[in-house]
Amino acid sequence: MSATFNHVPETVSKCQRSAVHISDHIQGCERMLSTNERLLRQLKAKYNVPSRQIELVDETSAFITREVTDDIENLDVISNRILEMMDKPDGHCALELIPVVKSIKEDCQTLMSRLEEHKRKIDKYRKKMKNVRRVVLKEQSQNEN
Repeated sequence: MSATFNHVPETVSKCQRSAVHISDHIQGCERMLSTNERLLRQLKAKYNVPSRQIELVDETSAFITREVTDDIENLDVISNRILEMMDKPDGHCALELIPVVKSIKEDCQTLMSRLEEHKRKIDKYRKKMKNVRRVVLKEQSQNEN
């Protein structure tokens, strides 16, 4: 196996620090999503919002999704390291990380669900705004005639 696991407690400590870092990052992503959701609600309250504002909300949502996807992949790496350490002497100390990683993964899945719902709302709003723009353009052309 890998030479990096010669000192299991040290590797467990590194994995734990990585998991805490990911957890902090997920909390930051949750705050970004909350801000983005609030911005979308504010846009919905307006009439005839420029499409660029909607695109910014959509781009932010896509960015958060990529970040969370990367976090999930990094958690999978940590999980694999935990499994590899279990066969080593002192590997039992890696057991304490299993519930931590599982909890963070659940937070990631919850956040991904929120992101999917947010994306649906953005798409629905985008369609609504296209219809509003059509009406506005039609009204403008009628006013010019």
